[in-house]
Amino acid sequence: MTLEAALNHVGVSNPIQQAWTNTRTNNVEWGGWILHRNGNYSARIKTDGQHSSIFLTRAQDTGPLINAGYRIIADFHCHPGTNVASGRPSDADIENGLHLPYGRLVFTYDTNHLYDNALYRHANPRPTPNWFAADAIMWQLR
Repeated sequence: MTLEAALNHVGVSNPIQQAWTNTRTNNVEWGGWILHRNGNYSARIKTDGQHSSIFLTRAQDTGPLINAGYRIIADFHCHPGTNVASGRPSDADIENGLHLPYGRLVFTYDTNHLYDNALYRHANPRPTPNWFAADAIMWQLR
């Protein structure tokens, strides 16, 4: 059970692509969770439909997933916009992600911009999986 295996599963790739499309279309963050249960991978997506940030760590959101027998492998969200600030994880994305018992992915437009902030030692820019948008980048927070 790995993040790489999950990202190669259609039950994960389709919802993440939908979250990316929704983010770009509506200009608000969409995200969710990458899950594993009974040998199967899946992803659930959510948004509040109106804000530029999304909260994925609240007990009222994660508790029902855990109670239903899912293991959260990672949470993820997509940043709207194509400016430099939206082309990276925010400081809050990184700081809050460091305290999670699972991984965090942030999908952004690829600005090809380097960040010197020491906090970015914990943000690893990775090429997106081959099923994802060509002009985007996937940040894996660790």
